[in-house]
Amino acid sequence: MAKEHVGRTKATATKTLYAVMKEISRRGGSMPAKELYPFVEANVKLTDWEKEPAGINKYIRWTNSFQFYSINYAKAGLIVKQKGMWYLTPEGESALSLTPEEVMEKGEVAYREWRKLNPREDKHDDEPTDDNAERDRAEELNMLESDAREGIR
Repeated sequence: MAKEHVGRTKATATKTLYAVMKEISRRGGSMPAKELYPFVEANVKLTDWEKEPAGINKYIRWTNSFQFYSINYAKAGLIVKQKGMWYLTPEGESALSLTPEEVMEKGEVAYREWRKLNPREDKHDDEPTDDNAERDRAEELNMLESDAREGIR
């Protein structure tokens, strides 16, 4: 059952991130972060399961997977997230010639390579050491930063 759940989560991220990359390209290479979620909600067919709140923080499933896997895309050099904007890099533009699944694989390979080259040095005995736990923390930080930026505007 867990494997199916991971499969659906990854499939959700695959379709939403690819759609956003295409939209960023259509817009000339950049898109305000605050427009990402409304774009996906209006233009990507999401299932009821993808729209459900999930996890400890009860974030909507598709937004969770979107943010989680976007880290891979950034590590692959496909996108840059900076100061409330998302940018499509030349590598990201080229990746749009691939299938959404091939782009996801490219992101995952890049993240694994980045992790090998950047091992965590600040591990504590009581901390989880797997990549998912680290990305969960990064995801939570990313969501908090996003929420904070929205509150400032």
